[in-house]
Formats: sequence, structure tokens, C-alpha cells
Amino acid sequence: MRRMFPRLPHGYGSIRFLGAGRSKPYAVHLPEKNAMRPPALCYVSDWFIGFAVLTAWHAGVYYPGLEDEIYRSTRPEVTGNNPEELCKRIIKDYSRMNNRRHGSAVAEVYELYLDWKYGENAAKQLSEESRTATEAAFELLRPYHSRLLDDVTIQEWQDRVNRIGKQYSRSTVRNVVGLIKNLYGYAVPRELCRKDFGRYVVMPKTKPEVHYEPFTDEELKVLWSKREDPVVKMILVMCYSGFRVSAYVQKDFEVNPEKGYFKGGIKTESGRNRTVPIHSAIRPLVESMIEGERPVFFGGKSVSQFRRDMKNTLQKLGLPERTPHSCRHTFSRLCESYGVREADRKRMLGHSFGNDITNGVYGHRTLEELRTEIEKIKVPET
Repeated sequence: MRRMFPRLPHGYGSIRFLGAGRSKPYAVHLPEKNAMRPPALCYVSDWFIGFAVLTAWHAGVYYPGLEDEIYRSTRPEVTGNNPEELCKRIIKDYSRMNNRRHGSAVAEVYELYLDWKYGENAAKQLSEESRTATEAAFELLRPYHSRLLDDVTIQEWQDRVNRIGKQYSRSTVRNVVGLIKNLYGYAVPRELCRKDFGRYVVMPKTKPEVHYEPFTDEELKVLWSKREDPVVKMILVMCYSGFRVSAYVQKDFEVNPEKGYFKGGIKTESGRNRTVPIHSAIRPLVESMIEGERPVFFGGKSVSQFRRDMKNTLQKLGLPERTPHSCRHTFSRLCESYGVREADRKRMLGHSFGNDITNGVYGHRTLEELRTEIEKIKVPET
């Protein structure tokens, strides 16, 4: 009568007896996926060797042929009364397995997740804007970077998210909540943590959204009077070019002061790789930012730091709170106010023409034609 062996824990895998008369009658299978038993990882001569193989696999140290090495190192005690070597191996790998499952810090999981999502072997190439948003969200979770992912409680995550919600916009908080969920979504199936606590973190009430009100003509007049200030200089460049703030730091963003154009863009198909003439009023400002072959926008600082600098600078000038996206709205307002053709305004802002096939498919404008339109915009006298 065949000996009965213990039932393995759920999710551990299985060891299946194939029948007598075989030199290796036990098939070792990894945990089932979608209720389907995967092909055998290997075949072994003894159930306990199979158990050692599964434990080694969970510990992350299994390699093809390990089962034969285990057999040679434990024979003949493997089926006798003194399986000491086999027990030592299983206990050692079980300890590794626990450390692997429950010993990953939040920062360690994040680095693995970041490479999986944005690295060279990522399933989909995502934009730099997406990566920047992910990195900014992770920075807001700094108090937990060194904590083990399994040790951070649901309440701690929620308290942190609630605190962020009182200081930042809804979109920022949404990125943080999404990152927490994604970290668990990455870690759980890879056995870097035990439970998916991220699924229970919810969006809190957030700081009221800042409306992207454009700068008025009077406010622009104040800015032009202070154009030597590095922060004000960048604000003006954005107000008279219309790109999203993250576009200026993209590697493929092209600036050609000699021929007088910007080329680049992000986010949408219509917004990418578009050409916008450099308005004559901001050309000296752009030229002053050139260092070497490329301009250094934001004074070489990050976008997030520029946001803080912009807020502080506007406060010092006694101007209402605005965001970098307000500059894009300002460009749109100026185009409307000075009679820039609607189709050209859409082209320079990178907006889709929707069902307007005439402009979307057959509309072609040269750089000089666009320059004629953008030069309609007048700069307030200071």
C-alpha cells in the first residue's frame, strides 16, 4: 500500500504520484493558475525530494537539475530513518522563502516595480511624464520607504493618503493611491508580501482644485516688467508658446532660436511632435537660457521645484495663485483675443480637430504661416 503524505498548503504547489514502476514516479507542479495545473516542473524519486524542490522554488533558489543534486546529497537517508541532510535543506530554504515573502521593504518593491513598468523590458513604453508622476507619488510616501511592505497597516496607508489630500490636488492624490495599489499588485503574485492591503486604500477628500485661470493683460504687464527674474522668464516663455509644462524637459523637445521654433509635445497624438513658432517677444528670453547645445529650462530644476518657485514668485509680486497649466490657458486666451485663426490655435496647442477632416487631414501650414498668426499677439507695454 502506497504511503500517504501530508496535504500541502494552498498555493504551495502539488506533488503527484504517477504510478509504480517508474524511477521517478512523482511529478512536481507549481501552484495552479486559473484552476489549471501547470506542466510538471520536474520529476523526482521521492515525495520529500519533491517537497524540497517546491520549497526551494518558493525561496527563489531552484534551478533545473536541483532535484538530482538533492537526491545525490541525501541518498540513502532520504527514505530511511535519518533524513537529516534533507531536513536541513528544507528548513534553510523555508527560512529563505519567509524572508523573500515577508521581508521586502517598500523601497525595494518600488525599484522592482519601476523597472518592470518603465525599464527596457517593459511591456509598453510609457511617457516620461508618466514616470515623473510615479516618482513624485513615491516621494510623498517617504515615511514608509524603509518599512516592510507587510508591516505597513491599512490604516497607516489611509492616514498618509488623507494627509496628502489636505495639501495636494486630487490628481496628485490619485497618483499616490494608484501607486500604493500598483505596488501590491506587483508584489503579491511575486510573493514579496502576503496580502493585498492596497485594495482597501480609498481616495480621501482633497484640497480644492486650483482653477487654471489664465493671466490677465494687467498681470502679464507685471510679469513683463520683471522678466529678468529666472522664474518669471520661464512663465513668459510658457505663456507665449502653449506647451504643457512637462514638454519642456522631454529629451526630444527641440528648440531652434535661429530658425525660430519649438518642436515637441506630450500626452496626445495631436500634441506630440508639433511645431510652434517662437514669438519674437520671447526669443531673447529663450536665447538667454541656451547653455551649450540645449536650453536649460526651469533653471535646471525639476518641474515640481519650479511649481513651488512659481507659487512663491507670484506671491512676492502680489499676483493671484496660478499654476504652470495656467500659462497654457493664457496662450489660448491670447490667441483668441488677437484673432489667431481657430485652426492654427488648435495646431499650436496640439488639440485634435475631431471630425473636422478638412483641417485634420488636409490642413497643412508652413512655419512662416504659423509665425504670421502667432505674431498677431501683442505684448503689453511696460
